Amino acid sequence: MIKKKIKGEFSPQYLFDSHAPSKIKNTFPDVKILIILRNPLEVLYSHYHYEKYFNQTIPEKMSFKESIKKYKFLLNSVKFSKQIKRYQNLFHKSQIKIYIFEEAIMNPREFSKKLYMDLGLINVDFLPDFKVINKSKKVRFKFINKFFNILSAIKNILTRSHSNFFFNFMKSKLYLYIVRFRDKILTINVVNNKKHSLSDNNIKFIENYLKNEILEIEKLLGKDLTIWRKYD
Repeated sequence: MIKKKIKGEFSPQYLFDSHAPSKIKNTFPDVKILIILRNPLEVLYSHYHYEKYFNQTIPEKMSFKESIKKYKFLLNSVKFSKQIKRYQNLFHKSQIKIYIFEEAIMNPREFSKKLYMDLGLINVDFLPDFKVINKSKKVRFKFINKFFNILSAIKNILTRSHSNFFFNFMKSKLYLYIVRFRDKILTINVVNNKKHSLSDNNIKFIENYLKNEILEIEKLLGKDLTIWRKYD
């Protein structure tokens, strides 16, 4: 008897990207969507750190509060209710499973058991290590980061371009080479970055900003998310 294998992939971008749900639907209409949500207050601050010190899309001297007001994509990235609805509008509710990250941390065995069962896997004896932390990082040399932008631009041109079979074949080879080369340099050019604690004033600021959003997610999931009402 041949055992069926389950395969998939993951990326936070699939939740942020407004075009991702329709592309997934067109390619894999029967796919199962697993969404793990983390406290949006923490995600927002982490995203701010990432954009400021790693992607450098936010000026280094700009404060957290100023950044939130100027760069709308930061707040949009944690509008989970809107992001979930995109998938609910395209996929049957039985295809979408939503989990809370903090609950997974508190009871990893129970969380893993439920996730595996949702995938149709029974008696799986594997417990993920939730102690692994994705540390905040920053680029070491800014001029190298500017070089990354050029590589990304070339990558985007190759992704959008259309031509004959030979060119498409060469395009795919060049695309992979650029991505691998970029990632190799990126690994060398990053260092760990200490994430500073938010002031009480900033904490109240983001709690107020996301209060209605958390209420909306509670209604959407039919779940009490008191655990998200405070920044830890």
